[in-house]
Amino acid sequence: MSRLAETLGVDRSSVSRWFAGLPVPGPVAAAVEAWLLIYRLTGLRPGEYDQLDPAEDSPSED
Repeated sequence: MSRLAETLGVDRSSVSRWFAGLPVPGPVAAAVEAWLLIYRLTGLRPGEYDQLDPAEDSPSED
């Protein structure tokens, strides 16, 4: 829970409340869904995808 809280920039107590059943705020849910998709597509976890080269995603100009 500490890593999740740190990555999201929230208190650990907030994450604990969400795991206890309180509603997860929309932006937090969206971030977690995006991370899960990135993990499924790349195998990289949050923080690891900083290693990706942005130039690889740029369309080439021919």
